[in-house]
Amino acid sequence: MALSITPLGKSLGAEVTGLNLSRPLSAADRNALTTVFLSHHLVCVRSEVLAPNDFVRFGANFGKLQPQLYRNRFHPDEPLVSVMRSALTSKQLARPDRIRVAGWHTDDSYFPEPCKATLLQAIELPATGGATRFCNLKAAYEALDSTFQAQLTNLHAVHCYDTNRAHARAKDRTNRETQETENPAVHPIVRTHPETGKKNLYLNFNRMDRILELDQNESNAILDSLFAHIDQQRFHYHHIWQRGDILMWDNRCTMHAAVPDYEPGVMRLHHRILLRGEVPV
Repeated sequence: MALSITPLGKSLGAEVTGLNLSRPLSAADRNALTTVFLSHHLVCVRSEVLAPNDFVRFGANFGKLQPQLYRNRFHPDEPLVSVMRSALTSKQLARPDRIRVAGWHTDDSYFPEPCKATLLQAIELPATGGATRFCNLKAAYEALDSTFQAQLTNLHAVHCYDTNRAHARAKDRTNRETQETENPAVHPIVRTHPETGKKNLYLNFNRMDRILELDQNESNAILDSLFAHIDQQRFHYHHIWQRGDILMWDNRCTMHAAVPDYEPGVMRLHHRILLRGEVPV
């Protein structure tokens, strides 16, 4: 069956149908998915829920899988899969400024070599709510005026596991996890995509502490300006999950944020795998 590709949003995202994930991907299908991934930055594959080992097998078509930080989330049958479980316990906790994943972020930017992609499969969903927002940082960069683009070109951000700039505090870590994340990473604010050669912003408002070359006040002013810029709907796609959906997004040129608008006590559960990346340049 031939693959069918349907854009999901005006700024990013495409749904791919015609895949049979019960068997290994052909080279042609793998190459087609990679092309969609690089051009649309986000791929959605509608699927039955995959067993963890089958999910790993699917993800391995697109790169080397990366072990994840929080060991208490490892799936008992497959440690390369993390179980992302969230159930709001009260209306108070449902406030977006109290939930870290509700802020715009990209995964693992506090490491020197952040993951290139995240794959997430929906296992258990609220009856309503619980969408995920995505932001196209290539489009956001291209929409900046040339003067601001030039100003950002040689600036670098310090990415930390936790920073006072984040709206909510980071998750507690074990001693081992603390050791693995104790050193900040420094990444360019404008990075060049290693596969497309295109420039885009590289931001993570949950992890960016400051701009290395500027004092704190100047740094805050620029980061606040960038946040206001990217927080425009024209750069966004909101994904309404269906059970079994597999999303694969490019962390090198996107950010994402959960929408905690579902009822307290209702479970929202996904399986996640990460693909190894490279040093941003």
